[in-house]
Amino acid sequence: MLDREIVYTFFNKRTTNNTEVKLAMKRFTVVFIITICVLLISNPAKTQSIQDRISKYGQDYVDGYLQPFADAFGAGMNSAWYNTANVDNGVSILAQAKIMLMPIPDDAKFFTDPVTGKPRPTFFGPDTGELNGINQKWAPLVVPHIAVGNFYDTRLMIRFLPKIPITDVGDLQLWGVGVQHNIGKYIPTPLPVDIAGMVAYQDLKVGSIVDFSSFTFGVQASKSIPMVDFYAGLSYESSKLKLSYTQTGGSPLSFTLTGKNNVRLTGGINFNLSVFKLNLDYSLAAQPVGTLGIGFGW
Repeated sequence: MLDREIVYTFFNKRTTNNTEVKLAMKRFTVVFIITICVLLISNPAKTQSIQDRISKYGQDYVDGYLQPFADAFGAGMNSAWYNTANVDNGVSILAQAKIMLMPIPDDAKFFTDPVTGKPRPTFFGPDTGELNGINQKWAPLVVPHIAVGNFYDTRLMIRFLPKIPITDVGDLQLWGVGVQHNIGKYIPTPLPVDIAGMVAYQDLKVGSIVDFSSFTFGVQASKSIPMVDFYAGLSYESSKLKLSYTQTGGSPLSFTLTGKNNVRLTGGINFNLSVFKLNLDYSLAAQPVGTLGIGFGW
């Protein structure tokens, strides 16, 4: 739990010598803003210091203010892992940029103030003057994606960014791994579509302060015609955002938010234009997601 008195005291400037609290909160804000910028969640010019939102209400306020961010980002991280269920044996390589767009529903732009009971803007909510959201209708996310297969009816998928140093905070690191396997071969009766199963995990860290993880598994079906694959999938998923920092005296403070998505239904189309590959899909879930994959492969 956050120490409400420490935070409230610092942000209302009742003391001027609490340098350790000030430094810890400043580092926390820098990390959070950089994370948002790197992941293209918002225009950094609109991003306002998170301390302004938690200065009065601590943990309860953080939960309400940031929950839609955790929901959208978690749903995005669990997206765009596949663009076909065809995992027949044969060498294949695909390198793409995966672009995810998460529409922010109206009910995710406000939360109930834990003290006054009044509506307040969330991270994605409007600018109301005293308490500002970034007034965002969409949350975008971009990740690099490589798929290598197919050996023993199995495809390996990798997401990775090299370490990005952030001064006085640590390294930003992103990695993910997924496996897709042809389960249609275990069905004795031939089917008119390809059937596959998939499991994937992804993790983003910024120093020891930000840790965002996601996990998904499910089944996919696809039908191929010349140059086009039509695909669909049913998945179970989870995601978790953990933020940690140190208060005065060296005592650690942390809190965790869990994404609201559990089950999603996805439908999409994949274009095989020689070595150029392009796919689009849309997922129906508590937090919906639209994705675009652009890249090359064979």
